[in-house]
Amino acid sequence: MFVINYQEVVPPLKRDRIKISTQEELVFLGIENLLWIQSEWRIWQDVETKKLDGLNKKLEELEETPELSSEGLKKMLSENTKREVAEQQKKIDRIEVIIDLITDATVLAENKPILPCARKRGHFIRDEYLVVFDDGKFLNAEVVSEEMPAKDRPLIVFIRDGRARAYNDISPTIMKRSEFEYLEHHPEYTKIWIKSAGWFPEEMLEAFAERYPD
Repeated sequence: MFVINYQEVVPPLKRDRIKISTQEELVFLGIENLLWIQSEWRIWQDVETKKLDGLNKKLEELEETPELSSEGLKKMLSENTKREVAEQQKKIDRIEVIIDLITDATVLAENKPILPCARKRGHFIRDEYLVVFDDGKFLNAEVVSEEMPAKDRPLIVFIRDGRARAYNDISPTIMKRSEFEYLEHHPEYTKIWIKSAGWFPEEMLEAFAERYPD
C-alpha cells in the first residue's frame, strides 16, 4: 500500500504554484480543477504504461534469444530487466492511487472557476463579455478577435474604452464574467486561483480584497 503525500497529487510542473496538504484542501480546488489534474495524471499513466510494455517486450526477447552465448550474461540481463519491470509497475500503481484520490475528492467538491493555468483552447470565445484587470482596476471587456502566437497559446484581443488590447488566455488578469463574480465573493479561493498562474500582480489581490465585505 502506498502512502501518498497530498502535494504529490498536484502535477509535478505545477507543485511550486499549487500547495495541497490535506484531502480538504484537495476538495477545495473544485470539480473542474480536479478533473484537469486527473487528466494530467492519466497522460502520465499512459506514458508509464508504454514504458512498462517496452520492458516486458525486452524481457520476452531476452528469454527467447538463443544468440546470447553466456547463460550467466543472459540471467544477469533478465534479472536487471525484471527489476526494471517491478519498479515501473510500482510507478503505475502509485499513479493509480493518485487518480483514485482525485476521484474521491471530486465527489465531495463543488463547481469553481478553472485555474488560469488549466484553461484549454477555446476557453474564451468571440463576442464574449469578460472582465480584465488593468491599470489597477477591473474593467469590462469583450473578445473581438483571436490570434495564434508562436507558443501556441491564443492571444485574446479585447476592446475597452474604445481601445484594443491583447492578453494571453492563461493570464489571471482576464476572466469570464462568471469567474469574476465568483472570485469577488470567495477570497480564499481567489488567492489560490491567482497564484496558480505562476506569476500574479499583488495589486490584483489587493483590488479583490477591497471588494470583500468586512
